[in-house]
Amino acid sequence: MWLVNGTPVFRLNGKWNSRVHPSTSAIGLDVGITVFATLSDGTVFEPVNAYRKNMVKLAKQQRKLKRKKKFSSNWKKQLRRHFLFIDENIV
Repeated sequence: MWLVNGTPVFRLNGKWNSRVHPSTSAIGLDVGITVFATLSDGTVFEPVNAYRKNMVKLAKQQRKLKRKKKFSSNWKKQLRRHFLFIDENIV
């Protein structure tokens, strides 16, 4: 879960959600490619770079998968763990 301008942003069932509390001031949000988000007050949020952050862990998951005999039950379990890791940490 991240905080964007004091508002929690979280992932639930594969979709991004936030809890917005009513406030007296309104802000604008610009989402971009090089900069994750820019608010109307000039606050800039940098991108997370999830792939670079988890590259070592991803390589370890891939090595573990490679060492299993293909289509064995342990290979299938590791494949599920591998895709779950990608889904939770990178995508």
